[in-house]
Amino acid sequence: MSAMGRSALPPTPVEADGYAVENPEGPTLPLNFEESIQRFDGSEIAREVTSTGFVDAFISDRRLQREQYSNVVTDWEIATFGCH
Repeated sequence: MSAMGRSALPPTPVEADGYAVENPEGPTLPLNFEESIQRFDGSEIAREVTSTGFVDAFISDRRLQREQYSNVVTDWEIATFGCH
């Protein structure tokens, strides 16, 4: 059965900080951009609902964005470590 045809109930809503929940019913939230990229890349449902080509292109674009971001000095880094 396709991912869209499966009936599944969502987990109970998180009423607090979703990042701090110790024993969540479902998957935890990604802690950073790289983890988000990896999870989406490995998602069978995303590939089934969209297409493998879409997921591959989307992931490629996000990895390029991550690489570009890693080459930028942030305002915080300048304020903390930069020359004044």
